Amino acid sequence: MQTTQRILMTTFVAMLAAAALLVLLHETSLMEPGGLAGNEHLEFVTLSVMELVALVSIPLALRLFRFKAIRRQLVEQPARKLLGWGMLRLLMLGVPMLVCVYFYYLFFMEAAFGYLAIILLLSMMFVLPTKGKCEAETTDDSENTENAEYSENAEYSENSDCSDSSENAESSENTPS
Repeated sequence: MQTTQRILMTTFVAMLAAAALLVLLHETSLMEPGGLAGNEHLEFVTLSVMELVALVSIPLALRLFRFKAIRRQLVEQPARKLLGWGMLRLLMLGVPMLVCVYFYYLFFMEAAFGYLAIILLLSMMFVLPTKGKCEAETTDDSENTENAEYSENAEYSENSDCSDSSENAESSENTPS
């Protein structure tokens, strides 16, 4: 499990480093920005496609491990399946982020691409592959859910018993003898 977590963390850091490298290369003019500046039709189509990709990939990546089939695979074969599904989840957010950073400079600092890249970057923080998160995502939490529901029901019944007895005590005090 630790090897899987390290591979996923390395991928996460590599995505961030690649984005930082793209920014550094363009800001130092080693790569010329604005190669497609002025082509408004291509810019509109590209921006529309990237917005749709972001709208689909962010919720899908954040909810990926909640799907029953994927959850079952993660519980049955934790290390192997976590590597595959975790890598897919990181790539679903990281690749569009890198593309948006590149298009930001390619269309001569079009702000919409920059905003999309920032949104995808922030979304990547929610799937950060820490050790605790990797362990939590590969354990079966159905037992914990059932226990939590039982304890909530027990608290509710205890509180309702108390409230009933206090209401009875108040009503008995108010009745004349």
